[in-house]
Amino acid sequence: MPKDRDWNWIERFFGKVSAKHQRRVSISIFILLYCFFILFSVKLVRYNLDFHGHIVAISSCILVALQTSGINHFIKKIKNLFEVRIKAVENIGVLYDQISTQFVNSWKKYFIIFSVIAPFILIRANDLINGRIIFFYQVETTLWAMLFDIYNQLVKYFILYLLAVNLWIMFNISWMLNEVLNESYYRSIKINIFNFGFNGVSPIRDVILEFIIYYFFIIILSILTFLTPKGFILYDSLCLMILLVIGVIFFIHGWYTIHKIRLRRIKEKVNDISELIDKRSQLLMDTISSDEIDEKKIKWISGSIETLYEQRKRILDTKNNTYDPIGILTFMGGFISSLVTFISKLYANDTMHGLIKYILYYIKLYI
Repeated sequence: MPKDRDWNWIERFFGKVSAKHQRRVSISIFILLYCFFILFSVKLVRYNLDFHGHIVAISSCILVALQTSGINHFIKKIKNLFEVRIKAVENIGVLYDQISTQFVNSWKKYFIIFSVIAPFILIRANDLINGRIIFFYQVETTLWAMLFDIYNQLVKYFILYLLAVNLWIMFNISWMLNEVLNESYYRSIKINIFNFGFNGVSPIRDVILEFIIYYFFIIILSILTFLTPKGFILYDSLCLMILLVIGVIFFIHGWYTIHKIRLRRIKEKVNDISELIDKRSQLLMDTISSDEIDEKKIKWISGSIETLYEQRKRILDTKNNTYDPIGILTFMGGFISSLVTFISKLYANDTMHGLIKYILYYIKLYI
């Protein structure tokens, strides 16, 4: 496995920093960005860091620091999954080369980046066409206002770029899971069929759970950053809702695929045990029908058959035990938190508040 190949410039950047200092770099990024927001609040008359202003500034700074470190972290996680298994499973190296090439060179990456950033550019263009005030320079024609608009837009679009890279990581994890179902690769996934808990399945599932927590937290911070209490935010909210739904689809797909791999492994185990039972049963018949009956051998074979039947029954009982409490609670906690934040921000917006009350009125009228 080529360890010297970086999948992303962010990984390359953090690769130049020692592991123990990487967290300090993320904190430094947050502090530096936040200091710029404070500086502009001092220099501009109309930009006041009130409660909402602090929330937006802090969430924006956290998003940059968190996503840069998160992207580096999950790229390393995916690489480590292969690094552990590549020595034991020869074909897994082919899968690593495929995902590495796709992650770096695929046109789909640029399509995802464009799909995330372009809608927000169109939304801002639509706001300008409709005469809405979206830049401070429109109301305060000073150099500091122009610099703040440039800084603020660069931060927000960089956040969207990082969010697109996270979606690209999500896409590659999903693609990897689909590839693992192929006969050549899926045996490299280590699954304890008797335990569907946190430590009982493939490390890929652990990455999915960790990533979905991280992703929902990013969505919450993005909602706090992009959905303001004033102004028209319908299109912004639709874009963020789509991103939230993508996270839901990712988790369901990952959970279903891991479950499918597990059921496939159960079926194989049951078939292997059934074959052993058939062989031992034939051996028992041959031993009983022989001229010299060996009581000890008959007892041993009978005991082994009984043990195999119990083992097969135990495995079949686990087939319906697909409930994954930690995974479901993790997902539901992240999803509900994101949804509550989303709805509360919509309700707090002066334009959307009236629209929501209007919709609820007609729902009650027809119910």
